[in-house]
Amino acid sequence: MAAVALAVQPVVRTGLDPVYTAMTVDGVEFQNNEDVLIVVKNSAASAAVVTIATPATYSGLTLADLTVSVPASGTRFIGPFPRRDFNNSAGKVTVTTNTITTTTIAAVSL
Repeated sequence: MAAVALAVQPVVRTGLDPVYTAMTVDGVEFQNNEDVLIVVKNSAASAAVVTIATPATYSGLTLADLTVSVPASGTRFIGPFPRRDFNNSAGKVTVTTNTITTTTIAAVSL
């Protein structure tokens, strides 16, 4: 299977009540133009680890993926994501987590 496509939701002056998507085994991906943040909610009783892939290399060196701990019953706003570090060949960012049944995500643009 492939990562689920996540729609980027624009923040507007009148406010945004984002739609959250459940994480999947293969993760989610979103189109990135460097003004996107992700909002990750963890409803578990323990921390979740979110991993944002960094497919870029510099002088033959591979960058380590970005990992963020989302505390039990917590929320984290993560980003933005520079294209050169986080975009894959399709211009998308891929996000996975170790707790798919209790983690939801929304991508919002500023």
